[in-house]
Amino acid sequence: MLHCPRFSLLEPAPIVALLVGACALLQSPSAAAQPGSPGDSSNTEDLTETIPPSEGDIVETIPPEQQGQSLAPVAPAQEALSDTRVQVSGYARQSLELVYGQLSRVSRNAADPQPPCAENPTPCLWQDAFISRTQLVLRASYLQAQHFEATVSGMLGYTLHAAEKAQLYSRGEIDLARGELDAQLREAYVGFFWPAVDLRIGQQRIAWGRSDFQSPNDVINARDLRDPFLSENELRYLPTPAIRASITGGVFTFEAVVSPFFIPDRFDVYGTNWGAMQRRAYTKYQEFLGESSLLVDQSIERELAPLFRQSERPLDNGKGTSAGARISAALPGVDLSAYYHYGYDSTPFVQIHPAFLQYVSGTTFTPGDLSTLEPALDLINTLGPGGPVSARYLRRHHVGFDLATTLGPIGLRLDAAYENRRVFYQVDFNSFQTPTLLGVLSLEYQTGNLDNIVLVELLAQHQLHDRPAEAQPLLAYERTTTAVAGTLRWMLGDQWGIDLRGLVGVMPKTYALQPALRYKPNDSFLLRLGALLLNGAENSFGWYYGDNDTAFVQLRYAF
Repeated sequence: MLHCPRFSLLEPAPIVALLVGACALLQSPSAAAQPGSPGDSSNTEDLTETIPPSEGDIVETIPPEQQGQSLAPVAPAQEALSDTRVQVSGYARQSLELVYGQLSRVSRNAADPQPPCAENPTPCLWQDAFISRTQLVLRASYLQAQHFEATVSGMLGYTLHAAEKAQLYSRGEIDLARGELDAQLREAYVGFFWPAVDLRIGQQRIAWGRSDFQSPNDVINARDLRDPFLSENELRYLPTPAIRASITGGVFTFEAVVSPFFIPDRFDVYGTNWGAMQRRAYTKYQEFLGESSLLVDQSIERELAPLFRQSERPLDNGKGTSAGARISAALPGVDLSAYYHYGYDSTPFVQIHPAFLQYVSGTTFTPGDLSTLEPALDLINTLGPGGPVSARYLRRHHVGFDLATTLGPIGLRLDAAYENRRVFYQVDFNSFQTPTLLGVLSLEYQTGNLDNIVLVELLAQHQLHDRPAEAQPLLAYERTTTAVAGTLRWMLGDQWGIDLRGLVGVMPKTYALQPALRYKPNDSFLLRLGALLLNGAENSFGWYYGDNDTAFVQLRYAF
């Protein structure tokens, strides 16, 4: 099996995400993620009221029609009733995406050094030309004064995928449209609050670090990398089971987190536009996966795809437990935090056996001839444990810090971290692990209005060990990887505005840009019209995923 989890610019990931900040790179800028916040709530556009004094994790949504209105005096009986309340909020979202990069790929194949499937313009694997994503997200909380909270949230989504043509490895009549239902339980936790102590138990989002695009210290939660650019910010992180306790004393806060179960990132290996297998991946890998997809009927082929991303995981018997701690200080003019986490790198360490490489390189995969897969089964029997492709998650130590201060209207933030093991991928998908330094310097022009933001972040990552001389080049990384990320969000009048988000890689040279026009007549409704543009030097993120240039329309209604 082939395995591939995440990729981002500062966060190496399997063949799936491939670049620092790339997965989260187009997140909405906002106030920096503050320690202890349950998630990136800045994208909700709602007015919030902090309930517990120590962490600020519980928020109360105030309906738009009440904002700005004076409140009548509350009678004592009403005050007693207000100590216990239920909050319900959510949003409905519709995204329509035309992947014009896929529609124009045939004309570009002639100039490509490695056209897919032995010069055949038909794609080896499914590639979407049009995508419709419909989502309903709901969140409900039961609050009892400032002492107790019970919160649950979920997402119900349906995605329609449409291809321009059937993949090369298919048989019979192929329906060019397919649907996918996605139901998720997200948050499900209870919280207990005392004057100096907060305790939360259950499935929750725990955001560490202060950077907007990709915080080096945000290591608690797994990520959903199946739609890394055009999804909602809060849906890119998966609330995971954890116990979190914090103690506040004066200017200091100490937080401890224990995660009893290992939760991997969600990603696709093949069959989607952001899967690990792209047109520029090794052709023989594409042909092998295309042939393997014929093992089942096309109506259940999407159930086969997850098998190729399975890897060896820590057992749920205590061996997969992760734990960490944060200590922060709110000093005059500056906020400081220090972090330690003992857990797992979220990218599986993949080793492809030379015998498997020899097999795929020397085999002519003919659509419909499943006998070509027999040698792969023989290799499984012959090679024993590990098999043709082994994948496991590596334990690692994470140490980091951040600080935030202001210089007039400029907000200054610094996030830095060291990890003793971090996984990267070569172009042949074999892994390389090394101690790594990571850093992000953020400058934000603060206007006091979340609709008017200018943010620039400088990202850097350095691998402390050299790779073997005979090793293949890395995908999306160099030994020292640097990039500049930025966000411009500005209103043009009362209802219209512009968004420009993007990342430009310096080493390696690449870019991913997302310009958009925004229409926001009130606090509930939002319409965005824009495009996603990708390109770069060979083996960079923008080069590898360069077929995914997209024009999009997004509608969102919050309630």
